[in-house]
Amino acid sequence: MRKPGPRTGLRRVDRLPDVLGVRELSHLHHLPTGVPAQRDEVGNPMDQRRECWLLPRAALRNRRRAKKLQEEAQALSRECEEEVQEEFTEGSHIVKRVLVLVFVLCFVPAGRALAQPTRIDYIAQADPVCLATAQSESRALGGANKNISKGRFKTAARKLRRAGRIFGGGVDQLAALERPLADASLLGTWIDSLRAQVPIVNRFARALNRSQPKRIRKSVTQLILAEDRTSALIDDYGFSFCGQFGA
Repeated sequence: MRKPGPRTGLRRVDRLPDVLGVRELSHLHHLPTGVPAQRDEVGNPMDQRRECWLLPRAALRNRRRAKKLQEEAQALSRECEEEVQEEFTEGSHIVKRVLVLVFVLCFVPAGRALAQPTRIDYIAQADPVCLATAQSESRALGGANKNISKGRFKTAARKLRRAGRIFGGGVDQLAALERPLADASLLGTWIDSLRAQVPIVNRFARALNRSQPKRIRKSVTQLILAEDRTSALIDDYGFSFCGQFGA
């Protein structure tokens, strides 16, 4: 009877269950005899076949450990991103507040930012506008009555149109002034009444240029009524020159 020869290796790894990389141990299919047996911590010889079973388990533990470390790293990264986002948002709010403060200090007039103008302040700004506009109108109309008396209606009409443009410019300057809050409604009505005179002056100049007596009389009547209404609105407001402006 033939005696079996010495074992030249361990059981094939392919017969082991394929758990997380057992096939990677294919280089252990045949372990030659004479390989010194590995020993445990106490010094007892370890069964190499048992070690082959332990290797996949160690690999599994390593993979689980690596996955856990990866999850912890991702969680830490998310926390860092949230902290950076919070700091960025807070910094943006601070920057916005600083920009608003700079805008208020640099671009908003001090009087407008601190308090609304009073009636005295408005009169002090409006009266010079009314005086300068009235003087310019008078120069533009110089000699218009003499032109009309001599029948030079076209020349008088040109002067009247020029005076109407000057008057409209003065009204626009008055409208641009900041009004006292308590008098805003009254002053708004007054400025609208002044503006209503501009088209009447233009109609008067057109009728005069065309020598249309009926339209001239009609325009003059409308202009007189509009001037009376305008003057009545601010008769006791306290103006020195604007009381006669447009009258």
